[in-house]
Amino acid sequence: MLLLDDLYSEYHVRYKDLQKQKSSYVNLFQFPEWLRDAVREHILDKISHDELGPKTLPGYVGRFKHFSNFMHETFERPSPSSITDVLIGDMFVDWGNAKGLYGRNWYTDTLAMLATAARKWPDIWPGLTVSARSSKKIKNVHYKEGLGRLGYAQEGGGRAYSQRIVDELYSAVKHAPSPTPCVFTLIMGAGMRSEDGHAILFDCLDEDPNDADFMLLTFWQSKVSKWNVKPLHKNNKDHAQIINAIEEQRSAVIKRHGKKTKYLFPVFNGTHESFTSPTYTMGEIKKQCVSAGVLSDDGSPLSFSWHPLRHTKGTSMAKDGHDILSIMMELGHASPDMATVYINNRLELKKKALLQNGGGRFYTIEGEVDESVANLLVRKGQIRATRVCGGACTMPAQIGDWCEHANACYTCKHYRADAKDVDFFKNEKGAVINLIEEQQEELVALQENQQSRMSEITGRRLAKNKEIYKRLNDIVSSIEADGQYQGREQQARKTSLEDK
Repeated sequence: MLLLDDLYSEYHVRYKDLQKQKSSYVNLFQFPEWLRDAVREHILDKISHDELGPKTLPGYVGRFKHFSNFMHETFERPSPSSITDVLIGDMFVDWGNAKGLYGRNWYTDTLAMLATAARKWPDIWPGLTVSARSSKKIKNVHYKEGLGRLGYAQEGGGRAYSQRIVDELYSAVKHAPSPTPCVFTLIMGAGMRSEDGHAILFDCLDEDPNDADFMLLTFWQSKVSKWNVKPLHKNNKDHAQIINAIEEQRSAVIKRHGKKTKYLFPVFNGTHESFTSPTYTMGEIKKQCVSAGVLSDDGSPLSFSWHPLRHTKGTSMAKDGHDILSIMMELGHASPDMATVYINNRLELKKKALLQNGGGRFYTIEGEVDESVANLLVRKGQIRATRVCGGACTMPAQIGDWCEHANACYTCKHYRADAKDVDFFKNEKGAVINLIEEQQEELVALQENQQSRMSEITGRRLAKNKEIYKRLNDIVSSIEADGQYQGREQQARKTSLEDK
């Protein structure tokens, strides 16, 4: 029996506040003895790596009941020794299809659990060669055939509200009881997830110590377990609206409770403080939508929910010319693929991206123009390149994955420099020169102190930064020469733009 309060740290303090007077458990006695330790080890491993939240945990553990039932229906006395590639890769999938199990998580999560058990107890649990690709044989899935997760998400980009609906929502929400109007303004303006906006702290807004024109909005992103600091410009109309809404809410809270609270939208159960439920505010907005007669774009009554506001924010940013990296940072996405939902889900945005992002003139790190990158960035139906700071990366076109080493872009053959960002590269050159000078002084000091190991490491860093400076100089020179360059051709596996 595992008490969830014992499993989660202060990062999940919101969850503990939401529990109020109720405690939750995970009961591992629901699994047979031969499987129990494997499930326990797997979930504790995922929790320790912050990959499994308290709200997701009960449903996640419940998926392993399918595997337990399958084994007991297949074998009179099931055990780890009964498990084989054929059993998991074929028979288990067929069993799930026959049962009408929905989605793929019941299968892929079981594969992950079996892999954890094999690592922990290699003498008891077999090491399988079955891959998650076997889940493609599952019939009842979330996504339309042929789309996959990213394709499904791109279709989901259409869930953004139109400007007409947004305007009518603003008018309707004004009549909702407090704190619903403030919550709406905050989530709509910052593009937060629903829970993150409702659970924001009282002390979320501070003056920027380095710039009097800005204030800093800090909030916790529960899905990716990270703090996000959003700069708000005081002279920006939308940002000023968020600032005013927060300051008015703070004043209302102090007037009602006589003190600062933990949350900006507090709810008290005796002396126990929690935050206003997203379900409550959504219900209040739905009431106002009915009263005001707000309709969806197809003419039916609008069924309001919080998440389309996040899609609306992302789509609005894409329309205003923000690239994938900007949208990713603004909305706090864990990877670029989710940001592509907003910049690639509409044809007019693709056209705009093509016209604005360097006019198709992207440069390799050796000064060579790559005319195909603009097409890769806006290719209909598939992303073949992704925006990175100052340019674009073509690695997705070469290896079908995202690069996890963005700081190495300037020495990577897959990088393409955007011609319109020449001032950015000039600033980068200045920063790298300063860094080289500091490292040269550091290297001399280390050598004088006979710190050979640190000297070797610093020497390698210095050499890499000198290489980066050379590449940046090549990029700036090539852009200023408007494409006149001397360079060698890079050999890489080609990706056809005619692929179907």
